[in-house]
Amino acid sequence: MSVILGRKIGLENLSGGGGKTPPEEWAYLAHKIDGGTWEWNWPAPKSGWYSIHLIGDGGGGGKGADAYRGGDPAYAGAGGGGGGHGAYAIHQVRLKSGETVKFVRTESAITATIGEAVITVTHGGSGKAGTKGRSSSPGSGGAGGIASGANTLNLNGGAGNLGNSPGKMSYSGGSVVANGSNISASGDVPGGSGGIAGTITAQKYSSGKADTYTASAPNLDLGNAGTGGMGGDAGYTTSWNPNAGDEGESSYVMNSYAYTGKAGQAGKTGGVVIDCAAS
Repeated sequence: MSVILGRKIGLENLSGGGGKTPPEEWAYLAHKIDGGTWEWNWPAPKSGWYSIHLIGDGGGGGKGADAYRGGDPAYAGAGGGGGGHGAYAIHQVRLKSGETVKFVRTESAITATIGEAVITVTHGGSGKAGTKGRSSSPGSGGAGGIASGANTLNLNGGAGNLGNSPGKMSYSGGSVVANGSNISASGDVPGGSGGIAGTITAQKYSSGKADTYTASAPNLDLGNAGTGGMGGDAGYTTSWNPNAGDEGESSYVMNSYAYTGKAGQAGKTGGVVIDCAAS
């Protein structure tokens, strides 16, 4: 178990004293952002107010489809869907010294149990891969995480966006080369771009942006989703010599190409961050 404590405990104003209302200013105290599944029973170091942030994991972007080469010409791939952002919740609570908060991380959510209150944030969904074929389909975006049970903020994550279809053919050619007999031409179809990842309004421990992550406290940036991967490009090159052959027949050659789609960006880990009253 990896638990980071960022401040010494036992300071005079660590947890806001005996006030009946939450403090106006908070300071980072501790966090746990391990992946996988775990349970963490965290005891309050002193009686006072605490602000508990739960952030679900961001979903990864789907892979862009490979270009399809089932003959001439080849067909470009569509982009993968963007991942959904993890949900974000804030629960402010006054605890007695030694009172325990139970955190549980599963494959689908992070939950905090504080007395009778149960706060849950679910992880963002992964974007789907684009499909390969003569008519390549973009991958769908991942669902955003859902937040519930907190008394201060329940912010659902934004859903990822659908990947994009391949672009249009661009041509280059019709140029006469060498002795005026050989003619070459080419065409290219760019793969579809990946879907944009889901976002949220920036919070203290999440920028809400795609493809960013910071694991160093107190400037943590958690739960952000990954952009979908770009589909593979496709195209062709041709050469034609109308004077080729012993009897003057033409010679025409087409070479098609099909590239592999790109992987989507990985989703970023969420976790638990605990603030105390600023001293």
